Amino acid sequence: EVMAVVKADGFGHGLGDVARTAIASGATWIGVTSLAEAVAVRESGVDAPVLSWLNPVDADVRVAARYGIDLSVPSLHHLAVIEQAGPVRVHLQLDTGMARDGAAPDSWLALMSAARRAELAGKVSVVGVMGHLPCADTPGLNETGKRALLRGVEMARQAGLRPSMRHLAATSAALTDPGSHLDLVRIGA
Repeated sequence: EVMAVVKADGFGHGLGDVARTAIASGATWIGVTSLAEAVAVRESGVDAPVLSWLNPVDADVRVAARYGIDLSVPSLHHLAVIEQAGPVRVHLQLDTGMARDGAAPDSWLALMSAARRAELAGKVSVVGVMGHLPCADTPGLNETGKRALLRGVEMARQAGLRPSMRHLAATSAALTDPGSHLDLVRIGA
């Protein structure tokens, strides 16, 4: 599947216009980096799945439940806040080598276990596991990140989670590394 990333006002071309055009042209998801952008996508008439990531821990995540917006979960602290807003669909965001956002590998097991407890309590639904490649435009350097994400997915399954979406490739990797595509690619720039 293809997620059209329309952050920064659709890269300056109008968030709603770009989101609607992307969906009409075959994208199946919309990606944004803030809840304000996600709400603007919804209010522009897009009813396709929308994922918002890079939200600060103090973001008003109740908006996600109200508008049917998926959220990334890069930490236990984020998960604890999101649980209070539930039920919300979430994508566990793992640091697979980029070190920009996402749970560090030494906290993955704790995040998976906490996410499973939250899911059993009906507060979240874990629908995805995501990461970012640190050297996406150099395919030979992506193997460590790909192995890391697949290890994280396996850990999620061992914890009793059943994520249906695995996504790692952003624009560069989508163009240069078919092995990183998994279930969804995120195309922006």
